[in-house]
Amino acid sequence: MRSVRALCVLSSLAISLTACGDREAAPSAPPSAAEVPVPAPPPAPSAVPSPPALARADVDALLASWLDSQNRGDFAAYAPLYAARFEGVRRTERETFRLDHDSWLEDRQRLFGRPMQVGASDVEVVLSGATAIVRFTQRWSSGQYSEEGPKRMVVVREAGALRIASEEMIAAHAVAPGALALGSLLSALSTRASTLIVLGATEDPGQGAPRDIPAERIRIALRDAPASIPPAFAGLLGRQVQLASAGDVCTTTIGSLGIAAFVVPHFGTEQQWQGEDFDDSTPAVVTPAAQIAREVDAMAEHHYWVAVAGPSTCGLAQAAVLGERAPVVWPLREIPETLGPALVGMLAGTVRHELIG
Repeated sequence: MRSVRALCVLSSLAISLTACGDREAAPSAPPSAAEVPVPAPPPAPSAVPSPPALARADVDALLASWLDSQNRGDFAAYAPLYAARFEGVRRTERETFRLDHDSWLEDRQRLFGRPMQVGASDVEVVLSGATAIVRFTQRWSSGQYSEEGPKRMVVVREAGALRIASEEMIAAHAVAPGALALGSLLSALSTRASTLIVLGATEDPGQGAPRDIPAERIRIALRDAPASIPPAFAGLLGRQVQLASAGDVCTTTIGSLGIAAFVVPHFGTEQQWQGEDFDDSTPAVVTPAAQIAREVDAMAEHHYWVAVAGPSTCGLAQAAVLGERAPVVWPLREIPETLGPALVGMLAGTVRHELIG
C-alpha cells in the first residue's frame, strides 16, 4: 500500500516538473506598444540667415557710381561694379550681343578710350529682398554719335557690396545731334528778369543786337534766335517749367529761345564798365549796357542755345532736368539725391564760363 502511495507521489512530481519545463520553453508574449522605445528625432538643421534686403539708397549709390565712372573715363572704378557671375545683353539698331563677365568688360573697355557722356532718366527701382530690378532710359554719346533707349539691370549683393549681376539694353536708337532726351541735365541761370535754361552749344551767333542780361557774378549777352530753330528746341516753346527752392515750388513758362554768351569778366574789366577805373583828372564814365553786351558777345569763345523762361520767385535756379511733362529746375544744392553725384558733375561741364582778363 505504501509503495503504491509513493509511486503516486513520484508520478505527480514528474508531471509538475514536466509542466514547469513546458512553461519555461514557451515563447514570451510580444511587448505592448507602450513598452516599445521611440527613437529620438534627428537634430534640426541650423537655420541659415537670410541675406539682408537691399536698400533703395544703396542701389541709387551704385547707379551713381556706374554713371560717374563712365563720365570720368575711369575704367578702374567701373569694372569692380560687376558681379563675378554676370550676364550682359548689348543691342544696337541691327544686332544683339550676349556677353559674360570678362567679354563684357573687354567690350566696354574699348569705349573708355575716348570721352563719353552717359545719362539715366526715368529711373525705376523694384526691391525684392536681396535683389533689385533697375529700369531707366539711358542716353549715351561720344563724339558726334548719340543713342538712347530703355535699359534693365539686376543688382545683387556680393561679398558685402552691391554689384550688377545683369545688364540689358532693351532697345537703342540713334539721336539726332542737338536733340534733347527726357531727363537731360542742363544748366539753368536765374537773372533779375528771367531764367535761362542752357540747351546746347552752337556756332550760330544768333540775330539782332546782343542784350545785356544782369545776373550774379556773371555777364550774359543774349541775342534773338536765328530763323532756323532745331525741332527739338522749338517744341519747348510754351511749356511749363517747375522751379524749386528751399521749401517752395513755383511754375513759369518758356516764352522764347535765344543765343547766349556767358563771361565771368576780370574784376578790372568790371570796374572799367562801372566807371570805377579812373583818376582824379578823368570823369567817371559808366559803360552803357548795350556796349557791355557787345563786348561780352565778342569776348566769349562759345555761344549756347537757351530757353528763356519767366523769372524765378522761389530761389536761384542753377540746374534743369527735362521730365515727361515739362523741364524741371532745381537749385544746385537742392538737386534730389536720387539723381546722384554723377549727374551733378555733368552739370559743371554744360556751360564754360570764360574768365576774360
